[in-house]
Parts: sequence; C-alpha cells; structure tokens
Amino acid sequence: TALQGRAAIATRKGAWASAESMYREAVDITSAALRPGHHLIATAQKDLGRFLLRTGRPDDAVPLLEQAADSYAAQYDETNGTLLNTQSMLGQALRETGNARFSARADSLLQHAATMLERVYGPNHRFTRQAQERLRPH
Repeated sequence: TALQGRAAIATRKGAWASAESMYREAVDITSAALRPGHHLIATAQKDLGRFLLRTGRPDDAVPLLEQAADSYAAQYDETNGTLLNTQSMLGQALRETGNARFSARADSLLQHAATMLERVYGPNHRFTRQAQERLRPH
C-alpha cells in the first residue's frame, strides 16, 4: 500500500516512530478491509515484522512474521520467494529472541529458506544473499 511505501521512506530517513506508526496503521487498515489470510494483510504484517526485527524487537516481530508466513504458505507454492524470504526473517527473529526453545525451529527455517532460495533464484539474488547472511551465526 502507499502507506507502507511512506513507512519505508521514513525508515530510510531514520524517522523510526513515524515509520512504526505507519506500518502498524497499514496492518490495521488491511486487516479491517480484507478477508483473513489475504496476501496484502500478510505483506503488511511482514513489513511491520521486518521493521521490528531491524529495530531490535524480535519478540514483537515473531507473531507478525509467523502470521505472514502462514498466510503465504496457504496461498503460494513452497518455492515462492516471498514465502521463503518471510520464513528466513522468521528464523532470524526466533534466533534473536535468545530463547533456547526456538533454536531448532530457527535453524530449520533459516537452512530451508537459504537452500530453497538458492535453488529457485541462484546464489546472487538479493533474497538468497539475505538468507545466507541470516543463516550465519552472529
């Protein structure tokens, strides 16, 4: 949505509070206007989850990324780049919570997404490179 585009611009400018507010509003608007599981709701959730992950709040990002990944999985083939990229972000968020009970799931999601993205897009695609970076221990 246009609101998510403005939020992305605000993020690039470092206007964190404004960006977060717009990302949250996009989730609220799409959720109110569209049927549950709609891909635009999933995209708004993914974008907010990615923002929260980037701003050091993996615990807040996990439920949003889980919902987005579940919605994408219900709609798309397992080789869909958006699904795989969202699964990779979810793996990163789970790892960054520091919760040991999420460790195996995080590793599995990260490995699966990185492998599948390389198979689908090749080693030089940005989704593949991002997934490979997330896979590395930090």
